[in-house]
Amino acid sequence: PQLDEAVEAFTRAIATRPDYYSAYLGRGVTLFRLDLLALGGPVGSEQAAADFMRVVLDNTLDAVAWGNLGAARFWLGALEGAGEATRRALEIEPDDATFNLNFGLFLSLVGDEKGYADRLVRIEEILTADDIPTWLRFYLFTSSSEVLDLAAAYRPEMQGALQRYREDLIR
Repeated sequence: PQLDEAVEAFTRAIATRPDYYSAYLGRGVTLFRLDLLALGGPVGSEQAAADFMRVVLDNTLDAVAWGNLGAARFWLGALEGAGEATRRALEIEPDDATFNLNFGLFLSLVGDEKGYADRLVRIEEILTADDIPTWLRFYLFTSSSEVLDLAAAYRPEMQGALQRYREDLIR
């Protein structure tokens, strides 16, 4: 119920001020979360993707919106669009662990072996850097494991690539 109320609040804010891009981002994130928590499993949220797109059209340097757009497109089954948006997020924030993890998953799924191997090296560099606290490393690994579990449960056609990616991340 709280997430539904948040969607309503963001929608009211947007109705009041249509150029309030933080409200689009907030509503998109909330809709994305609701989709991930859906009883039948995630199917993707067109509205979340549209909200993230609205933000990036106005602010092409919003790495968070680009990254979220990539994740939304992934769950909608638009892999090329997911890769494109995540790549854009990485151009803006190349050291972001989540964007790198998501892009590694994309490269695994599309079979880009060289890109995949390079991304795994980059992920390792980021996750083993001296300035990253242990709790953050643990959180990032746990979060990506949850996403991989969800994808494995609801996207059986991706099973092989997902399992390989999980094993490579553990190594």
